[in-house]
Amino acid sequence: MAAVTLWCLELHLLIQIIINRLALITSHRLIQLIKWGSFAIILFINIGVYCIWIPARLQISQTYIDINQVFDRCEKVLYLLLDAALNF
Repeated sequence: MAAVTLWCLELHLLIQIIINRLALITSHRLIQLIKWGSFAIILFINIGVYCIWIPARLQISQTYIDINQVFDRCEKVLYLLLDAALNF
């Protein structure tokens, strides 16, 4: 549980580092929207991680394991898209 929490915190901090770099070149209002929008996206993904990844690793049922295989790939794509959008 601690590993997942630290991983989620790391992802939030990495995205905030990119946003802080953007803050140097854009307006304050736009940065606030980007911060809260990225926070919401990452929060929803992290909630999904807690609800799917932990039961899958504990092998609660085969359904969680199967869902985790698909969700893990989708989660990585969502982070990739968010990171690419912020870097663009």
